[in-house]
Amino acid sequence: MAINKKLQELRDRGAGKVSFNWDIHWYVTIGVLTAVLRQVGEIRRRNINIPLEKLTNFWAKIYEKYGSVKIAITGGEPFLYPNFIELINAISRQHSVEVVTNLSWSVKI
Repeated sequence: MAINKKLQELRDRGAGKVSFNWDIHWYVTIGVLTAVLRQVGEIRRRNINIPLEKLTNFWAKIYEKYGSVKIAITGGEPFLYPNFIELINAISRQHSVEVVTNLSWSVKI
């Protein structure tokens, strides 16, 4: 794959840690992006909720290939993604993770 070759070239040149920007899904909370919320049906059809195991396996393969990378996750609201906390716990064992949130989600401790 051309993208894999380019990432490896950057790594070999010492261009720093490989990074990924991941727009995890389209869900937003009430009161955020009101115009977009009018299209909730269309937004939900665009979302693909990949099972936790597949996502963790994907990022484990990235680790095997490139070592630790930086992953910047945005959304919609990332914390609304199914099993998001578990996902972050799993991938942050090998990678540096940054989450961009509007803090409009409900925290239950």
